[in-house]
Amino acid sequence: MGVTARHTGVDGHGRATISLQEALASGEPVTMANYASYMMGYVRDGRLWDKANGRAFPDLAHFVDRLMDSPGSDAAALLHCIATLTADEALAQYIRAELSTRDAVLPTSVTRLGELHIARAWVKPDPDGLGDQWVL
Repeated sequence: MGVTARHTGVDGHGRATISLQEALASGEPVTMANYASYMMGYVRDGRLWDKANGRAFPDLAHFVDRLMDSPGSDAAALLHCIATLTADEALAQYIRAELSTRDAVLPTSVTRLGELHIARAWVKPDPDGLGDQWVL
């Protein structure tokens, strides 16, 4: 079964098509992975706006700090996904330490994210020509 934009939460142009709450409600680990990856990419590209400071988040660590200030299971779920997906082991450990102090109950679509395996993938150029899109 292929993954469609409806299931990933991201359209063909890399824009989110669903909210975090909808991604969580989907029950699909790949939807949560795509949502978190989308947010991480926007931070990396300087396009995720920090309303509290009136500017873009300078890096993923600053975005994570803002999420840590947010109570509830939605923020905890996104933090867990970021810890699973990031290549920054220090940041992942920081997130996991914080999450261990919270009592949020996370759905299996989040807790089992690290078990996802990609069987096949294709790369195609982004429509804006600035990068690549991976089709899983």
